[in-house]
Amino acid sequence: MRLEGGVQLTERGQLLRTDVPVSVGTMFAAPGFGDAYNHLEYALRRRKATAADDEGGECAQRVVETAFEQARGIEFWKFLEANEHEARLFDENMRRQGQLLNLTSLPMLRLEGAKTVADVGGGTGSLLAAVLGQKPGVRGVLFERKDVVERAQEILRDAGLGERCSFVVGDFLNDPVPAADAYLLARVLHDWDDATATKILQAIRAAAGPSAVLNVLEMVVPQGGGRHPAKYSDITMLALFKDGRERTEEELARLLADAGWRLDEVRGGMTPTSVLVARPA
Repeated sequence: MRLEGGVQLTERGQLLRTDVPVSVGTMFAAPGFGDAYNHLEYALRRRKATAADDEGGECAQRVVETAFEQARGIEFWKFLEANEHEARLFDENMRRQGQLLNLTSLPMLRLEGAKTVADVGGGTGSLLAAVLGQKPGVRGVLFERKDVVERAQEILRDAGLGERCSFVVGDFLNDPVPAADAYLLARVLHDWDDATATKILQAIRAAAGPSAVLNVLEMVVPQGGGRHPAKYSDITMLALFKDGRERTEEELARLLADAGWRLDEVRGGMTPTSVLVARPA
């Protein structure tokens, strides 16, 4: 709407509105991100100190933290657990990003023949809801933390999909992953270091049958120089998490192999996010 004698939003500005179908507004309201970026130098020094620690250097006794912790005095996930409003903002941001991702990711998923699809660490279920919407004969399983599951149940119920979805409360680092024919693991591995990422993949492998398929949705860092959204996301991971990072295709393939998976193909689309299709080795 244009105000008399005033200004109006540009076409790009419309995307910042929260009442448009595909909005990026919540991305810029995400909790603590700006403060964390202001402490990136600290995060870089922290990683250097950690490397020296691994080599037995002088920094072995130094207490190191993330840029987010330096800004807020608390780890990112614990911050969300303690602040319901910020947690809802974060979930809404993930849901909105998921809407953008779903537009191009759905055609790339390998779900042929699957009767049950489990989304591991699937947030409030936007990707799983999109899958169920396209595949009427499929049942879904959402595996998430208790506080997230409670919000996901409401969202999927409002979408008319609650009866076709089971909700399993759990932590993929400590609890068994539900059995399914196909698995989704979207934007999870980049939060973690290699050892933890491998543990997550191993947990899914332990639950998967011999014919199961795993769809890993991650940004893949291209070889060589030049700009790429995955490199920007890599900086965000540096700011928020102790060991979070985006990875190259080779690095992701190695994680999968170490966890008992065989990378079959990497499917790209119109967005920087790729689908890495893996099957039991």
